[in-house]
Amino acid sequence: MSATLRRYWQAFFAFVRISLAEETAYRGHFAISLLQSFFWFAWFLAMVRVYFLHTDRLGDWRYGEVLAVVGVFQIVNGVIQTVFQPNIGRLVEYVRLGTLDFWLTKPLDSQFTVSTRYFVLWRSVSALAGLGLVGYAAWRLGISLTPMRVLLFLLLLTCALCIVYSIMLGVMTLCFWFVRLENLIALLWSFWETGRYPVTVYRGIPRFLLTYLVPVAFVTTVPAQAIVRWVEPLTAALAVALAAGMLAATRLLWQFALRHYSGASS
Repeated sequence: MSATLRRYWQAFFAFVRISLAEETAYRGHFAISLLQSFFWFAWFLAMVRVYFLHTDRLGDWRYGEVLAVVGVFQIVNGVIQTVFQPNIGRLVEYVRLGTLDFWLTKPLDSQFTVSTRYFVLWRSVSALAGLGLVGYAAWRLGISLTPMRVLLFLLLLTCALCIVYSIMLGVMTLCFWFVRLENLIALLWSFWETGRYPVTVYRGIPRFLLTYLVPVAFVTTVPAQAIVRWVEPLTAALAVALAAGMLAATRLLWQFALRHYSGASS
């Protein structure tokens, strides 16, 4: 491992330790937050179960297959709430107040520090619960989790997280030029909520938008298919290419924005 990579890993785990110390300082709040997270997860599962009491399909998806999609959604949403939102969500304030200068003076890459400094660790339980739900869905369907199937799932899940990160950071980077982004963020969250269900249940324009404009299909449905169905090689390749392309585009946008950032001195 190179010295540079080791330094970034050390910084990452230091940020995690600091966040954990801050959260566990208020153990009562920490415990209540965990219970709240489990409650909403159980509530949504109950609604899905009630729906399937009256039918055996959602589109062409069986109950166990839908559970896998819900599980993937829960994993990704848990990562969003644990890492992405606590960090990227602060970018508007950094730019507005000029406090982004503080991160620009650090010896680490500014995109790295802005993206990983804060963690809301109790929300990671949602991701773990989602992972357990995916495993339960596979068991319920009698699917053998072969190494190849698991590796493909992990690859597509990683691509999903890269896509979500790129969209969130890309949108928030617009705050370098535009002060108010609330409406755009609310619109994106509306799109994201549709990922609780398989994208194939939608038809026409909504399905097109959720596949190509805001690629929710590659974030929840495709990774779930790797476990409970089958993913075509072309679809998997598209997911990898999309994730890599969006990461590269977001990086270029970030660097472009920094070149036009005037800082607190303006």
